[in-house]
Amino acid sequence: MAEEKPGIIWIGTRGLGAYRYNTITKRVIAQYSTATHPTFIKNDDILSMFTDTHGYIWVGSSNGIFSMLPISADSVKIGNLNVQNDLTNLGINGIQLDKFGNLWATTNKGLSIIDLNRTKVRSYTVNDGLINFEYSDGASFFDLKTNKLYVGGTMGVDIIQTDEIKFSSYFPPLAINQLFIRNAPVEIGAESELTSRINHQKKLRLAYNRNSLSFQVSSLAYWGHERHKISYRLINFENDWIINPQNQPINFSNLSPGTYFLQLRAGDENGNWSEEIREIEIVINSPFWATSWAIVSYIFLFIGIQFFIFATYRRRVARKKRAAIADFQKKKELELQSYKFEFFTNVAHEFRTPLTLITSHIHALLDDTQNGPENPRLLKIFNNSVKLQKMVLEIMQFRKLEKGKEPLNIQLTKPIALVLEVISDLELIANKSNIVCEVVAAQTDIVFKTDADKFQRIATNLISNAIKYNRTNGFVNVGIRLENSVLTLEIEDNGTGIKQEYFDKVFEPFGISSAKKKGTFPGYRSTGLGLAVTKGLVELLKGTIGFESAIDKGTKFICTFPDVHQISSVELLIEPDNDFNEINFIDETGFENTPENSGNVVAKPIILLVDDEPEMLKLLSDFLKADYSIIVAENGLDAYQIIRSEKPDLIVSDVMMPELDGIELCFKLRENFDTSHLPIILLTAKAEIEDRIMGLKSGADSYIPKPFHPEHLKVRIEKLLHFRAGIKSRFAQMADNTAIVKEITDPFFQKLIRYIDENIDDQTLSSEKLCDKLAISKSSLYNKTKTILGTTPHSLIYQRRIAKAAALLKSTQMTVSEIIDQTGFNGRAHFYDLFNKSYNCSPSDFRKKTDVN
Repeated sequence: MAEEKPGIIWIGTRGLGAYRYNTITKRVIAQYSTATHPTFIKNDDILSMFTDTHGYIWVGSSNGIFSMLPISADSVKIGNLNVQNDLTNLGINGIQLDKFGNLWATTNKGLSIIDLNRTKVRSYTVNDGLINFEYSDGASFFDLKTNKLYVGGTMGVDIIQTDEIKFSSYFPPLAINQLFIRNAPVEIGAESELTSRINHQKKLRLAYNRNSLSFQVSSLAYWGHERHKISYRLINFENDWIINPQNQPINFSNLSPGTYFLQLRAGDENGNWSEEIREIEIVINSPFWATSWAIVSYIFLFIGIQFFIFATYRRRVARKKRAAIADFQKKKELELQSYKFEFFTNVAHEFRTPLTLITSHIHALLDDTQNGPENPRLLKIFNNSVKLQKMVLEIMQFRKLEKGKEPLNIQLTKPIALVLEVISDLELIANKSNIVCEVVAAQTDIVFKTDADKFQRIATNLISNAIKYNRTNGFVNVGIRLENSVLTLEIEDNGTGIKQEYFDKVFEPFGISSAKKKGTFPGYRSTGLGLAVTKGLVELLKGTIGFESAIDKGTKFICTFPDVHQISSVELLIEPDNDFNEINFIDETGFENTPENSGNVVAKPIILLVDDEPEMLKLLSDFLKADYSIIVAENGLDAYQIIRSEKPDLIVSDVMMPELDGIELCFKLRENFDTSHLPIILLTAKAEIEDRIMGLKSGADSYIPKPFHPEHLKVRIEKLLHFRAGIKSRFAQMADNTAIVKEITDPFFQKLIRYIDENIDDQTLSSEKLCDKLAISKSSLYNKTKTILGTTPHSLIYQRRIAKAAALLKSTQMTVSEIIDQTGFNGRAHFYDLFNKSYNCSPSDFRKKTDVN
């Protein structure tokens, strides 16, 4: 208990906190516990209480000490004792106040003096001369006269002369007792890091791999050393002071190379630290690869590498730039060459029509002047026109190879026979220079799968070159052999040879022509495409070509061809029909600008000629006018208008024309019901297989490339007209005309027949219904059936009914009455009459005949 003032006392309890009690009213003023004041009161087990001269009530609990200052009758200020040495975990058994204002507290672990002014605590135990380690509750008394404190404990009474106890700081010296490196103690030695005792060492120099250190440090205090403290820090590693527990080593692990300073200082129990600092320098050497010289070397090496990389990069950039320039130049050269060949190809196309006119005139003159004095000159003109045609074809062939549009026709061939045929064709040329051509082959029965035409063209080009570049009385040896499924063709001559500086130009387009101008190939006229075409053909067959040559000794060309099974893909040639055969000669007589009137000769079929070249129109008109009535148009648009009014029997049209070209004209005619049946022949300078296929797909019945022989055109016209006339004749003569109807490819006509057959049982089926279904006029339907079959729509319906009835009689056991119903006849008599007229017998007799057959 403690008295606050007369009539007011404080009562401490073991578990319920402290009570403020009024002895006069005998009432509890207030309770102070962890429940009422949890912020300030941490424990309700009150062990001691004391009132000081300032009115503070000091309360000791089993978990520290706190104060209460009564402010009024109802208010108390509670505070914790804020000291450097915490007393929270101690049981405060008794509290006294000396004359200096210091509190003395007996605890369960000794005696503590509290300097309230400096909020410092100093504790004493049996190690300091006390006989008690633990003191009893309330067993304390302070004698103000003698300034002695009497405290009782389990071992007796301790008497302390309080005026002789003062707060003072004592900092014992520090000693480094032992150094450990990698947990191993370090001793003094020649090969050791220590040259003297560690406590006297001012500097340590250690290898980079001996960088884990431990120091054993102690204070040299003769008494109370457990109250003294040691703190340390390692400059350049950790600059904050760290308090080291008693008797614990100071450890540093894996220090990086560098210079460090270990600083030590002593402290007392009051938290004061000595200003005297013990310091030892520690140097961790860098490994040899991290020394200054090594770093300088690295810098120079790095600079060298950077310079090398930069130089390499510059060389690479320069190389790429040169390659890009070379690629650009090559691309430009290829583009220029492509433009050049495109130009030559277009020119070659344009040459076809004039060549047709020239050769036609020459051919006509030769026919008119047989054995005449002008005949040799005409023959020279004719031969040169043929050469010009061949040159045009060579240019176009090279262009096709370059575009990859040359087709293949792989088949079993006899290479020796093909070569002998070539030599036979060139025999006259070889004989003029007395050149001997021989075939050398160990095997005489070689059979090989290849494209015979391409192989023969290769042999022709190489053998003809060997003859042309040869000397008089020279030789040409052609070797053929088959080894390991590879066919080898060798052509060797003893001619002029090729200079080595022109080896890389031999297979280039126009390479021979350019070299010829420089004297490498004297006396030879060519387009300069022969060997380029040859190389393209060899590569098309997946083969290789090379040569050996020496000046004045001759040249040998070597070609190798793999077996067809080693060719990854073979594009088969679409075999041309008679429409694709080129004829190089035509005939021409005269020309009249005005088309011949078809009305003058009724029996003649009407032919419409369409071409934007007046000379070609004149040539064709004069050639055909004896047998046909001719109408002309100069473009497809005019031709389409003429066709709708004049109704020609056949159309001959050029392909490349203004306004509306031949292909577009074909599509337009085939899409119109009135004109879809008209036969069309296309004439064109576009002779590639793709162009021909496109022409036929557009609806043309025939496709003839220029230059052509007029007789070829005349034969095609006759065949087409004869075919159409034959359909009419056979349709009129045959009762069962189903097969004839299938021959007609006109889509509109096939739609008409299909509709009739699908509605054959409809008795009301008539030409009016057909017109409504096909959305055409009655006159158009009449003209269509009359032109194609020579019959009327009404007759066509009944002919299809009779044909259907005959088919049912043959293939079924239906009665005649059932068949009449199935075929749409509206009367038995009408059916019998038409059937008798068609088959010259009754339906019953017809069935009997077919059953017998």
